[in-house]
Amino acid sequence: MARNKYPEETVKRILDVAEELFMTRGYERTTMADIVDGLGGLTKGAVYHHFKSKEDIFEAVFERANRPVIERIERIMDDRSLTGHQKLLALAAASSDGPSAEMWRAMRLSADPVRHARILAREYADVIETAHRYIEPVIREGIADGSIACAHPREAAEAMMLLSNLWVVPLFCPLTEAAEYGRRVEVFMDITRMLGIDLSALSSLEDARMWGEDGTPPVHAPAGEGPDGCTLAPATEQPVASVPAEGGEPDAASMGSGTTDEALPSGALAPAPAAEQPAAPGGCRAEKKPEVG
Repeated sequence: MARNKYPEETVKRILDVAEELFMTRGYERTTMADIVDGLGGLTKGAVYHHFKSKEDIFEAVFERANRPVIERIERIMDDRSLTGHQKLLALAAASSDGPSAEMWRAMRLSADPVRHARILAREYADVIETAHRYIEPVIREGIADGSIACAHPREAAEAMMLLSNLWVVPLFCPLTEAAEYGRRVEVFMDITRMLGIDLSALSSLEDARMWGEDGTPPVHAPAGEGPDGCTLAPATEQPVASVPAEGGEPDAASMGSGTTDEALPSGALAPAPAAEQPAAPGGCRAEKKPEVG
C-alpha cells in the first residue's frame, strides 16, 4: 500500500473530528469508533498509525488549541522590560485567556482519578515540567531584581503549580459550591505569600473561571460517587492492541493487558489539561497547558 504523502493533513482531520465530538458529545461518550466513522473513509488502522489511544488524541487536541498560548508565554519570557513578578502575573493571564477552561468544561471528563490515571499522571508530569521551564526561571528573575523574595525558587515553583493545577482547580475532586473554591483560593494565596510571592492581583482565580457564566459547576461527580465527589471507582482493564501500520487493523495476536478508552463507560460526566479543568492559576505548560500559579 502506498504511504500517506500528507500525514499532517491526516492528523489535522483526525483532530478536527475528535475535537468536534469531544466538545459536542463529551469525552466519555466518544469512542475511537465514533472518531473513525466521522472521518469518512479513513480506516481505523490509519487512525491508530498516528494515535495509539483516545487519550493520545485528547492530549493532541489540547496541545493544538494551546499553541497560541505557548507562543504568547514565550514572548513574555523574553520581555526584558518586565520584572520577575510582572512576568509571573503575565504568564497567569496568558494561561487563563487560553481555551483550556472552556474546552475542559465542554468535554466533561470524569473526575475519577483511577478511571483516568494516565491523564492524571500526564497532568502531574506537565505541571512539574512547567514549573521548571517557566515558573522557576521567572521567580529567580524576581529574586534578582527585588520584586520577589523567595528562599527556595525551585520548590516554590513546584508547589505553586501542583496546588494551582491539581487542587485549586478541582481536576479530580469536584467542587460542590462556589464558596468551596473561594476557600481554596484563599488558602493558596496564603501559602504563596508565605513563600514570598504575592499573587493578590491574579485575576485568573476569579470564581467565574471555575463555574462558568451560566453557573454550571466545572466538574460533575461520576455515578456512584459520594457527596464529596471524591470516591474512587475501580479501574477497568482491557487488552490493548499493538499499534498497526498505516491502513492496517490492530493485531489481535499481539494484544496485552492495559486500559483502553473502550473500557470507559459512556455515561459518566465531568471535566481538566488533565487534563485540565477550567483554568485557574497555572497554565504555561509546554503544549497542553496547566495554569500558572
